[in-house]
Amino acid sequence: MASLALPKNLNKSYIVCSTGRSGSTLLCKTLEKTGCCGKPQEYFHLQTMERLQIYKDSETFINYCNSILKEGLTEDGTFGIKMHWWQMYNFFKVARKFLDVSEKTDLEILNYIFPNPNFIYIWRRDLTQQAVSTVIALQTKQWAKPKQKENKNNDKAKKINDKLKFQPLKIYRWEQGFADQNRRWREFLTDNNLDYREVVYEDFVANFDQQITEVIDYLGVDQKTINDKIEPPLQRQASEINQKFLQRYKSIPKLVTKVAYKLNQKLN
Repeated sequence: MASLALPKNLNKSYIVCSTGRSGSTLLCKTLEKTGCCGKPQEYFHLQTMERLQIYKDSETFINYCNSILKEGLTEDGTFGIKMHWWQMYNFFKVARKFLDVSEKTDLEILNYIFPNPNFIYIWRRDLTQQAVSTVIALQTKQWAKPKQKENKNNDKAKKINDKLKFQPLKIYRWEQGFADQNRRWREFLTDNNLDYREVVYEDFVANFDQQITEVIDYLGVDQKTINDKIEPPLQRQASEINQKFLQRYKSIPKLVTKVAYKLNQKLN
């Protein structure tokens, strides 16, 4: 029977509490690039769980937990993981099913698998822009854009953008969904009286150096151990099409969109 085996050198852990298109990928890849802030990834992404059949039985689930505890760990003993709200929600359900934690609270379950976790909550003020970005990413299948000296794919990107569809009802659905997920994250953090570091996307991209320095300080990592200058590993993805869709969406009265969305839900 498999059992949970915490790495002996694990001395601190943290969870990036996020929503889609909130800047969490930029944050996590930057932290990973330092080499001493863990390797926070979406280890409990639904597609990953289904592909690896992690929910099949307790042994598979426990072995997977053991594997990510090693994978998300850097040599200094820092472990990092990123979770969107529904990933954490499903994680709690499966943990209660396969581990001897049925009587434990959500926070106790997290402490059991990720000892004494810190929490970084990243969110975005402009939910409409976040929703537009999500709808575009779902169509292009491009969720991140690595930083490079010159963009040789401008023609390719233009062809992709020309095929994008304006989908106001989907934008509305994601906009409402992000508001709901943010509410749930805040309730989880406040109900458990957690001391957490808050990162706001707009402030993060506007003042990257200061924001990432403050996050690393919050994690208790000695910045003297970071040899290279910390720079954003990704570049901004938003283009003219984002602004175009945003303006079109805002030109539609909110009540009209809301009614149309509800009607569409009933018909489908």
